[in-house]
Amino acid sequence: TLAFFHASWCSICKEQRPAVEAASEDSQLDFAEFVEVEYEDNKEIVDEHNVPGFPTILIFKDGIERERLTGKGHSQQKLTDLLLKHE
Repeated sequence: TLAFFHASWCSICKEQRPAVEAASEDSQLDFAEFVEVEYEDNKEIVDEHNVPGFPTILIFKDGIERERLTGKGHSQQKLTDLLLKHE
């Protein structure tokens, strides 16, 4: 699972979004689930996962956090590679 933690007011999140969306449409990642966690609507989930800022991308396998990316600049290829690594 790839969880994209973001805030609607966050301009850096908007810059990261296209890579996340492109990865979610990649057929080689059909095994993966993609979820978005909007800060304003899910503050308790943000706190539960110790997300201090946005955007933050968490990759889980079997319910355990395996990777954490913060900020922008994470390409579709990087996200794809990380998900394939934990397939």
